[in-house]
Amino acid sequence: MKTIVLSKFQTVRSQITSAKILHIAEILFIVFPLLFLGLLGLVSWHSNADIMEPVRLNPVYALYFILFLSFFFCAFIVKNMKKSLANKQSQDLLKIATLVLILTQLFAMNLICGWLLLWFAKKEYGMDVFRISWKGLKQAPQKWLLLVSGYTLFISLFVCIIRFSL
Repeated sequence: MKTIVLSKFQTVRSQITSAKILHIAEILFIVFPLLFLGLLGLVSWHSNADIMEPVRLNPVYALYFILFLSFFFCAFIVKNMKKSLANKQSQDLLKIATLVLILTQLFAMNLICGWLLLWFAKKEYGMDVFRISWKGLKQAPQKWLLLVSGYTLFISLFVCIIRFSL
């Protein structure tokens, strides 16, 4: 019985592709901010206030509001990573964007998306994810992806530092 379950698990696991992992991460990056906005709506409805009232009054809600709005940028990055992965463009740029997004999710303590991105990096690159050709990066067509990735990393680091100092 145990071997049947394990063999079934292995077949399902082998059928999951890197594109599917990125697609699930993209969906979660869109759903999580919407859930937070729903929470803000419920809190404000319960207190008969404006939807932004909890954000103005509570610094923790303000931090999470900033953090969850940056998740839309993470979804945008993952969407462009899927396109670049399908076109086989600039793997070095994808490696850096993946590592930056993993750090972003660890700082944000979003372990679900962090685990999905880590699974993608392991499945797609293995230990070669840390081997980056800087010469190939200079010729990459989508250098702006690094700028957006850096922005999300800065926001999550900022929120992490302030959250632990409160």
